[in-house]
Amino acid sequence: MGVNQKFADAVASLAESGDFVWAHDYHLMLVPAILRDTAPELAVGFFLHIPFPPAEVFQLLPPPWRSAILEGALGADLVGFHIHEYVNNFLRAVARFLGYGAEGGVVHVGRRKVRVGFFPIGIDFDFFHAAERPEVKAEIDELRQRLRGLKVVFSIDRLDYTKGLLNRLRAWERFLGEHPEWRGRATFVLVVVPSRTGVPQYEAMKREVEREVGRINGELGEVDWVPVVYISRFIPTEVLLALYNVADVALITPLKDGMNLVSKEYVASRRDCRGVLILSETAGAAHELLDALMVNPNDESGVADAVYKALTMDDEEQCRRMNRMQAELRQHDVVKWAVDFIQATAVAYADNKASISAEPARRLDGETLRDLLNRFTRSRRGLLLLDYDGTLMPHYPYAYQAVPDPELKQLLHMLAGLPGTYVAVVSGRDRDFLESWLGDLRIFIAAEHGAYIKDPGGGWAPLFPFDVQWKDAVRKVMEEFAALVPGSYVEDVVRGLALQKRRAGSRGGYGE
Repeated sequence: MGVNQKFADAVASLAESGDFVWAHDYHLMLVPAILRDTAPELAVGFFLHIPFPPAEVFQLLPPPWRSAILEGALGADLVGFHIHEYVNNFLRAVARFLGYGAEGGVVHVGRRKVRVGFFPIGIDFDFFHAAERPEVKAEIDELRQRLRGLKVVFSIDRLDYTKGLLNRLRAWERFLGEHPEWRGRATFVLVVVPSRTGVPQYEAMKREVEREVGRINGELGEVDWVPVVYISRFIPTEVLLALYNVADVALITPLKDGMNLVSKEYVASRRDCRGVLILSETAGAAHELLDALMVNPNDESGVADAVYKALTMDDEEQCRRMNRMQAELRQHDVVKWAVDFIQATAVAYADNKASISAEPARRLDGETLRDLLNRFTRSRRGLLLLDYDGTLMPHYPYAYQAVPDPELKQLLHMLAGLPGTYVAVVSGRDRDFLESWLGDLRIFIAAEHGAYIKDPGGGWAPLFPFDVQWKDAVRKVMEEFAALVPGSYVEDVVRGLALQKRRAGSRGGYGE
């Protein structure tokens, strides 16, 4: 909270009314809400670059933490994610843990409307696809001389447990075991960029990766060939571009990734339209780069098969796949991503500004209330129509909890006793419930959504004849749907059926 507060304070001290603020990633998820409190006149967008987990996973956080994170992001006018899956996960979490309603990607937070959408981030396509620069060409020539005509499988990642580095190494080992004819003909260049140095867990992971590389090279390597070329350091941009150009196959198999721009950079760098991308189906980029060879990173056999298919794919198919992916990346580059997000933020901000400046709904008071009371008292007859659940009584998780207390019954008795005044309670509840709690009052009661009417002091009468032969067939369908929504149930209201959802979700407030 302290770091987010410092960021928000710094922004608020510099920004002016109407300025746009764009907060990025999970480190600053609390900033939008802080800015909403301290500088509500700002247009705020928030973008999450990592996956947002399913609500069932997010639930593992302690309630105060998860509420603070969700409320923090909802301080923005627009919340953005890479793909639709993360949008759905976020909306489910918001509904489940905060109880906010959402329609069409809009979360209703009081009088504010927070738009939630997906905006897949792109890359600077022209930068990666541009003609070879002299320094890059020199690196390409040197790499090709060192690799002596070997087929090159390449990947680069920062050191992180989400990247699936060990899975990737074991899949490569499996490929060499199943296809020994490729030993000495292909090599795996694995670049791991250090991150979070000094953190014990990451240091342990680095040692484990290095141990696996050493084992594979020791067991399968030859005097003039190593199965894995391992580089553990930051590499300059010209070297990275050269590796993209030299690699025949890019093996990009994270366990989970918000997007993964390495896969896009590799595709954009292929100026001869050859090369094959093997991509994890759990990376956000898999939703756009549909012509990659899709794999599950936990399936060693499947990844090994994909490596074989990539190394043996003919040039025509490589070109066909690469051209389609490049067309996608060229059309949806990083500039379009930024412009789309900023424009959507502007629309969301303008919409909120109009909503907040509009006259709010409020209780009648002052002159308006006095005028209404005067009109009522001067009239010869008055009719008060009162709903039960949600008006006379709040919504409760269980229907049996909503019983009137003595004060409410006394109020209804007094109203019904006013000269020329008629009181009617309208409810979807059954006759037995309403009779037991309100039957002693001289009021009109409409039960089961108007199916039965009770006059003051009289008995119950149906409004009109009902045909209920349809109920058995319809009940079966409704019960199937109720089984899909934990907490919901089918209620038989004599002349009809009702699907009750008052207990659905982990919070109340969903109504009937």
